[in-house]
Amino acid sequence: MKDCVIITGGTRGIGLTTALKYANDKVHMILTYKSNLKASSNAKNIIKKHFSNFSIIKCNPSTKNDLNKFTKFIKKNKFNVKTLINNQGSTKYINIKNNDLNIRLIQEMMEKNLFNHIKMINLVLPFMKKGSSIINVSSIAAINGKGSNIGYCAAKSALDSVTRSLTHLLAPKVRVNSVCPGLTTTDMTKKAPNKYKKNQISITPMKRLAEPEDIANAIYSISELNTFISGQSIIVDGGRLLN
Repeated sequence: MKDCVIITGGTRGIGLTTALKYANDKVHMILTYKSNLKASSNAKNIIKKHFSNFSIIKCNPSTKNDLNKFTKFIKKNKFNVKTLINNQGSTKYINIKNNDLNIRLIQEMMEKNLFNHIKMINLVLPFMKKGSSIINVSSIAAINGKGSNIGYCAAKSALDSVTRSLTHLLAPKVRVNSVCPGLTTTDMTKKAPNKYKKNQISITPMKRLAEPEDIANAIYSISELNTFISGQSIIVDGGRLLN
């Protein structure tokens, strides 16, 4: 049996940066992506410089066929899933005052930022051994209820609740934690209005947005080094929540 690390949404941003933290670990790195072929190709060129054993796989958790193919891939290769990093997700920047209870948007956010994570957890659990770790990439929006839209905030808050519940359910075999970034310079935040980003910087004590490296450092540390941390939502926001 071979140990593997799975990072969903692993071909760019926080996911790809986190993958590189494992470059000296003896694991098979598996990165998933939903549809961005350009990003997956770019990730392959980067990852192959650091890993001799890796896979980049198309897997949209919303698609049952993709989930089935991914399960077969793990079985065929006889992988032990050492770590699952649920990083895949997305949002839409909406004027909340004008879209308080947009049910369709809330359902979309729940699917992409909560249900898809749960589907991946269900998929990998049969392949996890004692000492394994799950990291759910959440957001400070889960805590302060402020973000791109109400559905996103609700989904991330629910994800943190799932993290705590799974900690009880899966201990001591598997540890489960959330990492809650502040606004981070990724492709997703490129879609954010400049006014919004400038405001976030102005009210953050560190006077900058997070970089993917900041979040990746926290993810790797909590998953692989701090092995007595479980059931926590670790905030990485440069002090943003103080305001």
